[in-house]
Amino acid sequence: MTEQTSDFFHTFTLRGTYTGKKTAGVESDWRNLNTVLDTILQQLSTKSWNGYKTVTAYFTNYRVNTNNQIECEIVFQGIANNIVESKEPNESIQEATPLPFRTNFIGHFDANNSLDIYQLDVQSPTKLAIEVINQNQIQMNWILYYEKNLKNPVAYAKFQGQRLFETYTAQPGKYYLYVYSYDNQSGAGGYQGLVTIE
Repeated sequence: MTEQTSDFFHTFTLRGTYTGKKTAGVESDWRNLNTVLDTILQQLSTKSWNGYKTVTAYFTNYRVNTNNQIECEIVFQGIANNIVESKEPNESIQEATPLPFRTNFIGHFDANNSLDIYQLDVQSPTKLAIEVINQNQIQMNWILYYEKNLKNPVAYAKFQGQRLFETYTAQPGKYYLYVYSYDNQSGAGGYQGLVTIE
């Protein structure tokens, strides 16, 4: 996969080789390839990731291999939507915003909103690196809870200027990242963050 960034868009291109059924003639093969591509795009539309709306896909370099099978290059292109934006309400674990790893997230606090909760799904033991940038220098913090003990946080942020960061070795399960403001003055301000696997 390759990614391209311009002043207006962050896009991706994914290329691969597709090997299909036995050839039934060029015209029939192209109809079959179109059906395969339509099915793939329909399957993408059922996923929680919404970037499929910007994906285009096509086949190129049609050929028949030595086993008399259709073979060609398949290309997917689209806008890389690597930002999760906090959507209200998300002040409880039932309403937590799902957060894939290596995906930027952003949010904003004001007088009516001082808490955003994100859900992380850990599949195997792994070391998480959590970083949040306090964009407006408000009083804010984050803490991490494990689903099996929602009363005691498993990780707290360390502060370095506007950076709130920490690493944590997580076991499989659901984790909840609470990002909150405790600013009693204006309390208005934004943040952006990223959770990666080390």
